[in-house]
Amino acid sequence: MPEKQKSDLKSRYESNSLLAERFALLVLAGLAVEIIEVFGLRRPFWEAVFSITATALILIGVWGEIIFEKRAKEAGDGIVAEANKQAEEAQLATEKLRAENLRLQMVLQPRTILIFGRNNDAPIRGQRLEELKRHAGTQLLIQVVPDLEAQKLAAGIRDLAGFIGWNAKDVAAVPVGRIGEGVAIVTIEPPSPATDIRMKMPRGVKALLEFLQLDLGPPYGPMLPFSVMWMPVIKGTEWFGLGDFKLPDGAILVLVGMKPITMAFMGDAPSAPGTHIK
Repeated sequence: MPEKQKSDLKSRYESNSLLAERFALLVLAGLAVEIIEVFGLRRPFWEAVFSITATALILIGVWGEIIFEKRAKEAGDGIVAEANKQAEEAQLATEKLRAENLRLQMVLQPRTILIFGRNNDAPIRGQRLEELKRHAGTQLLIQVVPDLEAQKLAAGIRDLAGFIGWNAKDVAAVPVGRIGEGVAIVTIEPPSPATDIRMKMPRGVKALLEFLQLDLGPPYGPMLPFSVMWMPVIKGTEWFGLGDFKLPDGAILVLVGMKPITMAFMGDAPSAPGTHIK
């Protein structure tokens, strides 16, 4: 029932209840006048007694009806208010459950990379595509775990690379067992000054990470860094994951792992060390 209609019914109920109470008071006043009249007319004793008794009983009955009807109304209003409160709580619980079910469905869907837009995000997606195109010619090396869902995601990343003018190539740079869940973007970076604990993310890497986050982050997956993360390797050091593989300077290695289902249900997570965007 619409709120306006509920408000109108409540107003009518309260006004009619007030009128009924006032008319009952008029009846009480009339009965009181009748009792006074009995004394004034000097009727025979027993006739006066019976008349006064009958009138008094009616008066008490009407008075009791007024009092207890009012109390019953207050109790009824309380019951209705409690029922409305429980109904609102049940509705909120239903809406929360529906939202959780929708989130579960979205999280369990295979990861896909869409170039032109999803859920009315075409404007921001277009801006990030233009930023990626500014780095056309970038060498993009892709390695994916032997999983159908992950391989389809890797195919989407290859299509994206072709669209923005990047040079995509499949490699076997890392032992498959060392590729974790989610997507990792690996680059070789020069050492940072000792006074700067932050590492500046290359613009091409930042553009790629932000575009992938549109499809891999909330509400389709977990927050950074569990959906997609940057893993810089300091030049001149050895990262155990790369082994003998030499990542060319300026190239970007994308490791596509299994979908991080568990992490998708976590709240906001802090960025992992080394993923600070400056």
